[in-house]
Amino acid sequence: MRTFLEEHPKEGRKLNVYIRRIQSNGHTLDKPHVKREIGRFMKVNPDWVERKIQAKLTDPVIIEQIDTAKRVYQEAREVLANLHKRKDAASGVITSPLEPQAEYKMKDVN
Repeated sequence: MRTFLEEHPKEGRKLNVYIRRIQSNGHTLDKPHVKREIGRFMKVNPDWVERKIQAKLTDPVIIEQIDTAKRVYQEAREVLANLHKRKDAASGVITSPLEPQAEYKMKDVN
């Protein structure tokens, strides 16, 4: 949409007026009409989509979000991999219901 508005400002303004008028009158927007109007000025094809995706993947904000997601998923994998090694109620692995585990036993303070 941004490309359409930048490259065809006059047509973009006309389409914007149309959309605002329809919405302000409480009518349902004719989306196929809007798509046809935009389609008169720009064509979306696989090459266009690929260029747009590649451009987004060079955006520093997107790169940071991807890196954060990778880090979070790696940490989650580690937590899940180590979960079975724990022996406490939180992990669902309890060795003895009557005997507290060594790391949770009360230490004698005397």
